[in-house]
Amino acid sequence: MDGATLQKTGERKQWLDFLRGVAMLLVVWEHLATTWTFEFAITGAIKMPLFFAITGYLFHDRKGNVLLFLKKLFFSIVLPWFLLSLVWLKPFYALLTGHAGKIPGYFYSFFSGANLWFFPCLILAECIFFLIRKFIKNVYAQYAVMFALAAAGMLINGGGKVRFALWDNAMIVQAYLLFGYWFRNNEALLCKAVGKWQAGIPLAVVYAALVGVTLYFYPGAFIDVHHAKYFNLPICIVMIFVGLLLLFVYAQKLPRFPRWIVFVGQNTLLFYIGYYWPRSVLSLAERYLHIALPDNVLGYVVKFVFICVVMSVLALLFNRFLPFAVGKKGGITIKFRKKETV
Repeated sequence: MDGATLQKTGERKQWLDFLRGVAMLLVVWEHLATTWTFEFAITGAIKMPLFFAITGYLFHDRKGNVLLFLKKLFFSIVLPWFLLSLVWLKPFYALLTGHAGKIPGYFYSFFSGANLWFFPCLILAECIFFLIRKFIKNVYAQYAVMFALAAAGMLINGGGKVRFALWDNAMIVQAYLLFGYWFRNNEALLCKAVGKWQAGIPLAVVYAALVGVTLYFYPGAFIDVHHAKYFNLPICIVMIFVGLLLLFVYAQKLPRFPRWIVFVGQNTLLFYIGYYWPRSVLSLAERYLHIALPDNVLGYVVKFVFICVVMSVLALLFNRFLPFAVGKKGGITIKFRKKETV
């Protein structure tokens, strides 16, 4: 199915939401099953890069209008980040308990990316991406600048010089944003060239082989976009972009998309910020009841299911009553019956 057909049938948004939902569920699972390092080696190359690549695919610069771009960025990402982050409760608690000296540290952690690192990184990355597209008109020059920034981000991170608000990460992920943007602009050609199953087999073999190399030669190592850790840069680059290409091409070919995973994909912002809320509640319940879930598959599954159920209910409530808090339009509408005239 080519890009034009996808656009007509409306499936484009669904397969992207499906991919985003899968990535979000991997984030939740892997924060629970921390001992499964082999799984990190398998999914690390596609988990966080996928979020940025989808952002690049959907990127809309509003024809270079700075105010419109900033308005959209504010209401879709910045405002929900501010409203949903429970970090704002900490300063008030510090004031009430006489620990006002801790307040600057709380704010520093928030804006520096020490807490919820993805949001300051994404905000800066989108601004950089927007500025490059606005002021550099030649497409190939844009690509060159984005790759140069990604390389510079790697060098800066290696020296440990720029970590506040993750400027180095925002530079590195220009490459992932660019992948999504490049794929959208060449979607029909790429789907035709790689879309046949036999054409995707060599790419899948390459990815699987590099996973094997990682597990054998770099045991315990995995790609960590947050801390910009790439254990072997050539291997990591190939794994990331081969993995992204396979996902973007073949996700469209799935006969159906599980509705709940699509729902998660449509609410990743709330899931990402809030999944530690039910996790914390579960930990408190364990301590209060003097029980402990086992540190094995059964324990991970119980925690995973509990978190997903709670967050799904919260997502439904936010979508219905406070959509602006999760970057969406709409909300409660109250209709009044017109007064009947005699």
